[in-house]
Amino acid sequence: MGNLFSADNSVALLLPQALESGGDAVAYPWLAPLPDALGEVEGYAKTSDAHQAAMRASMQAPGDGALLGAALEALAPGVRAVVRWGDLADGVAAKLPPLVGAFAAEAKALVAKKALVEGGAPPAATAALLELLEFLLAFDGAKLVTPCIQNEFAFIKRAAQKDPGATSAILDSNRAPAVSMFIAQASPMLAAAAGAVDAPGAKALGALAAGCAQALQGKKLGDGAASKCCRAMVAALVLVDLANKTPGGAFGGAGGCQVAKCVAAIKKRAAPGDAPKLLSAVQYTTRNYGQHASAAVRTAVEG
Repeated sequence: MGNLFSADNSVALLLPQALESGGDAVAYPWLAPLPDALGEVEGYAKTSDAHQAAMRASMQAPGDGALLGAALEALAPGVRAVVRWGDLADGVAAKLPPLVGAFAAEAKALVAKKALVEGGAPPAATAALLELLEFLLAFDGAKLVTPCIQNEFAFIKRAAQKDPGATSAILDSNRAPAVSMFIAQASPMLAAAAGAVDAPGAKALGALAAGCAQALQGKKLGDGAASKCCRAMVAALVLVDLANKTPGGAFGGAGGCQVAKCVAAIKKRAAPGDAPKLLSAVQYTTRNYGQHASAAVRTAVEG
């Protein structure tokens, strides 16, 4: 990708139109399941009390097949959702590299033109990437505060080990190990996506984060667009940090990330309810914050 992103301004110029247009469901039909998946994980806890009661009843009477059947029936929709999420994460990992490449091409074209053409087509890849990044962060944030997801999946796995036939209609035993590894991660969607990020991809995502930080310092983004931009920016920063194997990751400048500017942008433009969550993601969802965040970044994040 050469020196496409030596100037953050080219990326910042793409953002207002991309944020306004949203992801193109025709050009990127694989974005369509994202809202449903997010709704599922956000709403999962609503059934937790009933599920926990069914699990406890079964565990207190381990030889009672009827109670086990009732528990499995209660848990089945949630477990099937977890399997779908795992499949979705695999799809995201496959689609992310070409999407990042298409974003890079849009940024390169803008560098050549120096400005957006008035009335021209919106930057579809940039819009789709922003939408995907926002989803990744939101999904993992919701999963993190819903521990019953892992508890219920673990119950199904234990039941399968004792009686594979009882759970075969709910969970394919061949799929169970991979799905279990997926849901056991603190940030499963971001981790799956980070596994698909190579060095050029990290550079593009770092440029996106830097461009978001620059755009957020200006006045072209309204409050709603600024909030979306903040969330996408943090997700891009996390992906670079998780994907990069060099010392320091994003906090060492990998991908051209400018963490201090990103944190300043969050504190300036994120919605009041979002800012603490986004700063927490910078601190706890990344791999290198603990050892490599600068004193200034620590003060800004934790102060």
